[in-house]
Amino acid sequence: ENVRKLKFYRNVELGKLLLAKLIRKRTAQGAFDVLVELGVWDRHVDTALLRSGFPVRFLEEELGVAKDAEALEHDPDAILGLRKDLRKLKVYTIDSASTLDIDDGISVQVLNDVDGGSAGGSAGGEEVRYRYWIHIADVDRWAPRGSKLLEVAERRGTSLYLPTMTLCMFPENMSSHAMSLESWEDKCALSLGVELNADGTIIPSSIILSPSLVHVDYRLTYDQVDEMLDEGVGYTEEWQIGALLAAATKRREHRIHMGSTEGMVPFPIPRGMVTAEYNEESTKYDVSLKVETTHNSGSNMTAGGEEKG
Repeated sequence: ENVRKLKFYRNVELGKLLLAKLIRKRTAQGAFDVLVELGVWDRHVDTALLRSGFPVRFLEEELGVAKDAEALEHDPDAILGLRKDLRKLKVYTIDSASTLDIDDGISVQVLNDVDGGSAGGSAGGEEVRYRYWIHIADVDRWAPRGSKLLEVAERRGTSLYLPTMTLCMFPENMSSHAMSLESWEDKCALSLGVELNADGTIIPSSIILSPSLVHVDYRLTYDQVDEMLDEGVGYTEEWQIGALLAAATKRREHRIHMGSTEGMVPFPIPRGMVTAEYNEESTKYDVSLKVETTHNSGSNMTAGGEEKG
């Protein structure tokens, strides 16, 4: 709370007097050097972050609120019979390897099993019908409107992903565990299911939106998905990956046909990710840069895209 107030506190006269007594430059750099020498700050501290007033840690009271929320078994959607059991679906999550707060997953459901459920099959002229599912972590299950946990998140408003750390809206036990769509666990989600026409348009009558219970089977990285598609695994043992790619391609072509600017960019724009980890042996930071492209369409663009220095 005191750090947050510093953003609006502009009276620096006392600080200048103290620096003068210490025979130091009466500048921001002089104050910074003193605080580093006293061990209050590390020389690599993010002063811009501190100046912003964004909370850099959770208060004990906030951690207690999160702990109480995690232990709460009350689920209104389940009590009212609204939470749909989708644990039979094979759910994939696709994120960066470093991602801890996994907030979405995808799956495909065969509606008319004409050839054992493999992709692209048909029998007697009947094409396999698929329903494509998107599962979003159900934050409202743990932090409903008016709850103390939601107030904790509202104080921050967003999660910050910085090279040296990640500052989440929720304490770690919630953002990286209870709310996160971790593998091999039953998780609460908000699920959207749709069917597509041949031209990539959504069939309005097929839309299903419901609170759900899912079980994530595979946590994959973008690199792993590219490799599965390149090596053919995404069309055989894990044929769902290939089916989801085909659906995504149809949807993209439809959006371009309708005037989307996606068609102006031949390849996805890569995203650079900078991380800095403190090396205790060298007492320096190891900085790494990874260039990563999401939505690769099987072109394996992320392999070997990491450099360290």
